[in-house]
Amino acid sequence: MPPTLPSEQQQAVRMHYVDGLTLWEIGRFIDAPVGAVKVRLHRARARLRKELEKEFADTHEFISRADKGVSMIEVIVHDVMLRAPKGDEEAEWLPSRGKKYKLGFTRVMLLKEQSGDRILPIWVGAVEGDAIAMLLAGVSAPRPSTFELTARLLDVAKMTVEKAAVISLRDNTYYATMWVKVRGRFHEVDARPSDAVTLALRVKAPIFVKPELMEQAGQLLLAPDNIPEGLEAIRLRYADQTQPPPEETEMEWRSFRSLPRGDMGGWIKPAEK
Repeated sequence: MPPTLPSEQQQAVRMHYVDGLTLWEIGRFIDAPVGAVKVRLHRARARLRKELEKEFADTHEFISRADKGVSMIEVIVHDVMLRAPKGDEEAEWLPSRGKKYKLGFTRVMLLKEQSGDRILPIWVGAVEGDAIAMLLAGVSAPRPSTFELTARLLDVAKMTVEKAAVISLRDNTYYATMWVKVRGRFHEVDARPSDAVTLALRVKAPIFVKPELMEQAGQLLLAPDNIPEGLEAIRLRYADQTQPPPEETEMEWRSFRSLPRGDMGGWIKPAEK
């Protein structure tokens, strides 16, 4: 019986609808008049109806949002770009012990539409960008990362991430949301794009971008054949606004995949399947 029903109503519902007893038999068993049994069943049905209406309303709200999401653009994480010394082939991503850290502290995750070639670049922190790159590369740390821990906690709590979406761009800042299913109900949770994408990758949930956002960010969109050039043009365009720290050596945009990968002093291992 649902815990929302008082015990006397639970008893009446169980005996009538589960055990199949008549109202007279129930009244005799609990020493109450038939009228009292009828009242308990009536109130129980009304209460259950209200709970079910709320349940279906929540589900309908999610389905309505999901229907809107049909028009959203499904994307994949195409790559993670970083700043590396120009022409330096020894600079490592996740450098080994004793190796000098030569990379810049900027990462850009590239979200590419599945059914086209447009790529949306989103600037993220080095830690967040490296976490995404590690998932793409299939490697992990021996101790659970924050996202690994979060995924395991969701699993223990029987919560599932249905999808993640980048939904808006305001004042040069991207906003995302995640749809999480908890006990049959759907909840929309605000998130940073880097967090939403990382967790979606970890639990293999689909990732979307709002079509209006692609149009709004039209000048930022890249094509697969000019990613480094496009990122550099964007960086220079916004340099006056962002005031990036000067680079000690001449740097260039590189895919993390194009660099040799260290093991962070033995802390990197193949990711769990």
